[in-house]
Amino acid sequence: MKYIVIFSFLLIGGCAVSPQTSFIPTIERIKLSIVPIVCAEIKPGGTAAEIKSIEGSGFIIADDGTFLTADHVLSQMENAKRTTPCPLAALYLPQGGWRLDAPRFQIDFFLFAPKDCTRSKEIDLAACKSPRQFKSGTVMPAVFDSSIQADGTPIAFTGFPLNYTVPLSSIGTVSGYMTVIDERGPREIIMDKAAWPGASGSPIYLRDGKVVGILVLRGIGDGSGRAIGRPSRFIQEFLTSAKEKKNPSEK
Repeated sequence: MKYIVIFSFLLIGGCAVSPQTSFIPTIERIKLSIVPIVCAEIKPGGTAAEIKSIEGSGFIIADDGTFLTADHVLSQMENAKRTTPCPLAALYLPQGGWRLDAPRFQIDFFLFAPKDCTRSKEIDLAACKSPRQFKSGTVMPAVFDSSIQADGTPIAFTGFPLNYTVPLSSIGTVSGYMTVIDERGPREIIMDKAAWPGASGSPIYLRDGKVVGILVLRGIGDGSGRAIGRPSRFIQEFLTSAKEKKNPSEK
């Protein structure tokens, strides 16, 4: 009987530390990093703006107004053949943060110019900066982890798919990494979790909140049920290269 009691305790303990449960506090922290990428329009009088559409997701990498998203999110905003033109590119943050008990909230808009972003179509990344700085203490810039994660590692991503004005989170696992001929390592992280349209640009993160990639592609057809991200190693190299181009003396 003694051994049966111990075995039952281990089973209960295993349920208590499930990935779904352990990610809850991490998701709440990551919400301080994420932003929706939107098309906005200035209301008559020029004193306020309104959301026309939510085009994708992004996340903050510095509190000076700098954020990261997928390059194709910006490309679709610039597309002259859009059914509905995109008057202004912007992101927004809720005053007081993303709260479950606040179905209505006041938001602050941060305009930016896609043409001024540092962009790479090759790896589908874009680093942008709003002229407005984020208010200190209201955001949490992302912290990267460039290590390769073992297959089966629990991961999550949070963004603004399907024109949702509030963030949605998904929890899955690492299926593996796509190996291609590249001295910098595998270029794609494959996740055992489906992603909806609009989630592109979402951070992919571990239970400790560190970002291991950015969502750039969702699986379709036979690949539905999967999502694909760009590993953080490429993000960090991209950001370092962009900084060196702006400040050659710092090499």
